[in-house]
Amino acid sequence: MQFHLQSFLKKEEQEDLHQFRIQAKRIIAFLTLLDYINHDRKLVKSFSPVKKVFKQAGELRNNYIAQKLMPDSSPSNTSFKNFRLLAKRHWKKIKKVRLVINRKIRTVKRALLQRFYQNEIRRLAFSLKWLRSDNQLHECRKRIKGLLYNYKPFHYTLDMTLNTDYLEQVEETIGQWHDQLLVAQNDDGCKKKLRSRIGRLTNNFYQRALS
Repeated sequence: MQFHLQSFLKKEEQEDLHQFRIQAKRIIAFLTLLDYINHDRKLVKSFSPVKKVFKQAGELRNNYIAQKLMPDSSPSNTSFKNFRLLAKRHWKKIKKVRLVINRKIRTVKRALLQRFYQNEIRRLAFSLKWLRSDNQLHECRKRIKGLLYNYKPFHYTLDMTLNTDYLEQVEETIGQWHDQLLVAQNDDGCKKKLRSRIGRLTNNFYQRALS
């Protein structure tokens, strides 16, 4: 994660920014899971220096995607210069994050891990059925990603099998819809078609996620 952040600051390669965000997402998903199991938020809170940079990186990434989809669109207010200053300001804390988190990590109990996955899939099924806003749908996408990130290291301890192909399909379709939202001038018909596809795809989400 630190390697890709440093590399982006030196070379401004979008792939480095993308990889930094992916690694940060994986860690955030893992810490969120542990905090849920331990009824605490100390691990996610300890990761806050990275999250601040991660959030700004997301704005840079969204701007890049919007420019690709619509080259004539106006750039966002988030500049590389501002991002560099933010990363520099938090760099020392970012380097210490791993040591801080390692001291706070505790053993994961299997029963609590099982409960987390069952509850999270139920909550996602409910949210996807009763969507009320674009932000809610985007949040569902992040939670699905979290389930997938954590499933690989923990699947052998779960008494359930996730349909990862299905969950990846849902996540990717929501991602396509989100990319369209980044370009305000884009065809609204395309957005509606994607939203309709998401509705069909997430019908009976709970059963399909566990089939």
